[in-house]
Amino acid sequence: STQSRSSAASDVYKRQRQYCILTKFRCYFESLKVIGKGNFAKVFLVRRISDSREFAVKVFSKSVIMQDPLERKCLQYEIKMMRAMNHPRVLRLYELYEGENFIYCLCELYKGFDLMNAIVKRGSQPEQKALAITMQILEGLAYMHERNIIHRDLKPENIIFKAANDIDLGIVDLGFATYEEDYRKLFVRCGTPGYVAPEILNDKDYSCKVDVYSAGIILY
Repeated sequence: STQSRSSAASDVYKRQRQYCILTKFRCYFESLKVIGKGNFAKVFLVRRISDSREFAVKVFSKSVIMQDPLERKCLQYEIKMMRAMNHPRVLRLYELYEGENFIYCLCELYKGFDLMNAIVKRGSQPEQKALAITMQILEGLAYMHERNIIHRDLKPENIIFKAANDIDLGIVDLGFATYEEDYRKLFVRCGTPGYVAPEILNDKDYSCKVDVYSAGIILY
């Protein structure tokens, strides 16, 4: 029933909170500007007061997230996936804070454009550059797939260069990511039209290979 699923999600959230021992985010960081915005979260550029190091922080409003069992479950999965990652080609989560009104995911800061902006700005990439980009994407996917994690929303907007030199990049936005065996627990059909694999659209069983399909579309 809906009530039992909501109760189960709440139990999972309570268990996860035991790891969220950091609470005073604003005592350690100062916000500089908004660098991204979604339906349920904003991304801020922040500076750590102790050493002036800059980070990106994804901020979720608890008043919105905690009232919707599905959105709460999605946030739990996203945090779970980010915690499982430690690779230079995947956005890194450093710390998790929970205040009275917000949840803060402190992440690695990528200062470059996303791949879509690079393509729009410069057109098709030279062959050697395209191969270098694809190799880095596949390195990130190989790491995820070794852990049976599917990204499920791989697209140029979710591939960001770490600096303005357009060399090193990372895969971001694990909002749809899930373990391969759990893909039916959140969304069966998800992703972005134009990049999503046919088996997802046709409601068939799928695996990590759907990310490889998306990577092929990006290379094309």
